[in-house]
This record gives sequence, C-alpha cells and structure tokens, in this order.
Amino acid sequence: MMSPSPKRRPTVLASVAAMAGAGAISAVIAGAAYGVAAWYSPHVLLNIALIIGTASVVGWVIAGVAIARVLPWRSLLLAVGLTAGAVALYTAWGTNAAIRIPGVRLEAFHPRFLAAYLHHLYENGSIKVEGESGVNTYEGPGLVALWTVEALCLTGGSALAAMMFFRFQRPPLCNECRTWKTTVHGMLRCGVPTDIQGFVDGLSAGSVDWLSELPGGSIDDDPHLRIDIAWCQSCRAGCAVSASIISYSSNPSEMCICDQAVLPAGALTAILSRHMEQRESEHEGDSSRELSGKQ
Repeated sequence: MMSPSPKRRPTVLASVAAMAGAGAISAVIAGAAYGVAAWYSPHVLLNIALIIGTASVVGWVIAGVAIARVLPWRSLLLAVGLTAGAVALYTAWGTNAAIRIPGVRLEAFHPRFLAAYLHHLYENGSIKVEGESGVNTYEGPGLVALWTVEALCLTGGSALAAMMFFRFQRPPLCNECRTWKTTVHGMLRCGVPTDIQGFVDGLSAGSVDWLSELPGGSIDDDPHLRIDIAWCQSCRAGCAVSASIISYSSNPSEMCICDQAVLPAGALTAILSRHMEQRESEHEGDSSRELSGKQ
C-alpha cells in the first residue's frame, strides 16, 4: 500500500497571483459600490468616509490573502495595494458614468469613453461644497484638484490599509521554512520577578536560566507575568518569547517588557515542560477546592 505524498506548499508565483486576483476582485466590487454610494451621497464628509471605507476593504482583503499565502514582503503589498486602489478608482468612475448617462452600460468602462466623460465634466461640470464660509463651487482646475485628492486617497489608502492590516495581524515568520510560527499567548503565567531588569537581560540574551528562577503564580494574580511563545511547527529550530506584566487594578494595563527574544531549540522543550507542570498544579488545586467544598 502506497503512502500518501506530502502536501506541497504553493509556489510563490501562485501565492502572488492569488493575492493579486483577490485584490482585483475586491477592488472592482468595492469600487462599484463606492461609485454608486458617492453619486447619491448628500455631503462631502460622507464621501470622505466612503473613500476610507473602500480603501480599508480592499487593503483588508489583500492583507488577509498575504497572510494566508505567507507573503511577508512589504514592497509586494505596496505594489498590489496601489494597483488595486487604482482599479477601484477606475471602476468607481466607470460606475458613476453609467449611472449619470442613461443607456451607456458597459461602454462607460471603456478608457476612451471615460476620458471623454472626464473632459466633458471638466468643461461643463461643477461641484458645490458647503463650508464654514458658505458654499464653495469647484469648476475646471478645481475639479481636477478634487479628483487628484480622491485618486491619491483611494490608491494610497488601499496600499496603506493593506500594510497596516498585515502588520497588526500577521504571526511571526520562520524565514527558513516560509511558514508562520505557531503563537500561544499566555503559555506561562507567573509572579513578577524581583529583579525585572535581570530577567529581561537574561531573556534578551537567549538564556533559559530565568525559567527555573520564575516565581509561582497564575492568571488570577495581580499583577502577574505573562509569557507568550512562538515557534515553527516544521523545523522547531528555536522559539521567540515575549514577556508582559499584566495588572487588573482600577486602571487595567499590559506592559510589554521584552518583545520577541530569540531562544535556542532546547528552550521550547523547557517552556512546554514548565507549562505542563503549571497546568497539573492548577488542576490539583481545583480538585482540592472541589473536595473541600463537598465536605
């Protein structure tokens, strides 16, 4: 009986194509929705909110696919975000033309027709914006200025949103395996060390001696030390550890005292062992409280 072949990781080219395709599809859908909503929008502030919302949706989709496909390159996110934002802008203007000119339909998205439409608006159109000093009317060059701001906000906003969403949502990366590391928040809950600076220095230096010196504690202690850990499931070559002091006082806070300290492979086994010991002691404590309650 033949054993099943291992699952092949998708190539970088396929991953890039998937992200670009998802960005293009989301840009077309969000751009068309923005074109319709902007035409019926009664106020310029709502238009601004629509631009921000459109750019955020496009950027969120791009970042999500980049994380799912393990594409950690900022330059690629920037390029795809700018391109998708331009597609959303073009779709929005084509949709706007199709709404304003009866019977045009898909011809409104043809580049020559859209260029003629913009030229007609430049010569004959105007936009009235209500401000503190009254109603301001924008014609000709004023329209071009507004269109330029809209284009910059939509294209640049899509790229910026993609990079921001990616930055805040992506797990740590294993460069050797091109996979995201497994992250566990609160792997250990301990008392706050007496010598905090010594603990941070030892952790930052990659030492594991601090593990045996940590005081006991649990999630109920106020304050307590929370240890987060990330490691690669493929190579298990090492792990990254973060430490934060958690407080439940009148002003709850979380203070990170060490971020992503890289530890050798043996540290992962030691931390997991300490985690199991802590779980067993907590389980024994819960069992003792249940017995005393029954008595």
